[in-house]
Amino acid sequence: MRRDNYEAVEALLRQAFGPPKFGPTETIDGGKLGGYRLTPKGGGIQFGYDSRGTEVIVLRQLTKEEFDRAVSEMVKEKSR
Repeated sequence: MRRDNYEAVEALLRQAFGPPKFGPTETIDGGKLGGYRLTPKGGGIQFGYDSRGTEVIVLRQLTKEEFDRAVSEMVKEKSR
């Protein structure tokens, strides 16, 4: 979406979900980033803007298999 849609997007999300779990805060590239956690296992919404425009990203909850695989990969990375 265009950058000038950001304020309307943030207002809609606040009306639907209340205050975000984090942010919106300024990013190092001059944008903003905020997010909602909708489930304990990864479901959520990230929203913000950068020089390219306004973005809303919907994150689905991980399945048990995906969660287990991600944890296993993190453990492998840390042990290297």
